Amino acid sequence: MITIICGDPGVGKTALMTNFGVSYLQYDADYELAKDKINNYNNMGYNLSTPSHLVFSDYKISYNLYGKNVESYFCNGYYLGMPNAQHPTMFLPPYSKIFLSEAQRYYDSRKYNSFSDFISQFYEQHRHYGLQIYLDCQRVGLIDLNIRGISTRVILVESMNNDIDSHGRIISNHWQCREFSSAIECERYLDTLDKNIGQSITISHDNTIEQFPTPVFRDTPQFATRSNFRLIKSKSRINLPVNIFDNYESCNKELAFLRGRKGHDFSLYKHLTDDMYINDLDDIYSFDAPRTFYKLPDKALAEIPKGRVLTI
Repeated sequence: MITIICGDPGVGKTALMTNFGVSYLQYDADYELAKDKINNYNNMGYNLSTPSHLVFSDYKISYNLYGKNVESYFCNGYYLGMPNAQHPTMFLPPYSKIFLSEAQRYYDSRKYNSFSDFISQFYEQHRHYGLQIYLDCQRVGLIDLNIRGISTRVILVESMNNDIDSHGRIISNHWQCREFSSAIECERYLDTLDKNIGQSITISHDNTIEQFPTPVFRDTPQFATRSNFRLIKSKSRINLPVNIFDNYESCNKELAFLRGRKGHDFSLYKHLTDDMYINDLDDIYSFDAPRTFYKLPDKALAEIPKGRVLTI
């Protein structure tokens, strides 16, 4: 699932996205499934490490769990994409949760003609690998047309309020939002302010108790847990004798995320700290757009060795 979080500057977009990230650091129903997948990949000849969690972000998300500080892994949107020979991409575990702040810097809608196929394919096929992607931006129209076209959840943050105790400490946060099932629906609301478009919701975070993520309902059984499906009691005209998902491979592009990755490990980077020495070769920490991120001229593409895959 791709979720776009948008709203005016300072309204609490990144705070809300952080709320989702912290929830997954605290508890992730997909983590055991990810470990099983990684074991299966290793049985296929890969040599992959098991991450301590599945949260990746381009800014630091941290949570104190039983006295131990847990941090998200670092992720750079300029290095997300399918395995390819033109541009190095991060190798993320299955079921990863990806959080990108001010995502228009990576996926500026004005440059949609310049994006390489390996970027579009990554977003088009993300559910085959169980990925969940969260993007925040000031307006949904700033995000690449293709990406926002396949986003199935858009949250417009309208305001944020904090509850404070007698000592002045923030004990809970509340976001007043409007939720839409598509970017088109969100843009239509912004143009008309028609209250019949979308749904008004409040999302709250209580800092005094453990939070758990709202179950995500996906249409992909291979990347699902019992919490992913609603139990619906309703009349049905036909009772099928088999699960419809047994009749086709809904995740048939899963292995495309592994192509050429044998001998590579997952890209489990720490966030930058003041005592880390970063030299000029560490491109992963640069937020300048690499030249190879965009489409290259045909002559340059012809010079790229065939069959290689670059991982960063």
